[in-house]
Amino acid sequence: MLPPDGWESQGDVFSPPSVMVTVGSGADRVEWAADEYRTTPGLEGLSQIDSYTVPDGRPVHATGTATFIDTLAVLSGRDATPVSGSFEVTCP
Repeated sequence: MLPPDGWESQGDVFSPPSVMVTVGSGADRVEWAADEYRTTPGLEGLSQIDSYTVPDGRPVHATGTATFIDTLAVLSGRDATPVSGSFEVTCP
């Protein structure tokens, strides 16, 4: 289940939303993450969820915008310039 709109005001009931998208495989693999590694040394503060909405209050669907980083690039010592993007997530 995804956190509802206003999750921040509900105490410790919900974890903050985060998004990870994996594209490609092998040497061409990229892992774009937004707020996934908020407490990992060297990655904190590089990405975040900028907006987050649960349309119609359905806890299985969310949309939003985020600042993503390529976590594999950061972890391997390569440049990982943050990029802005949008996301749409639906859980079964």
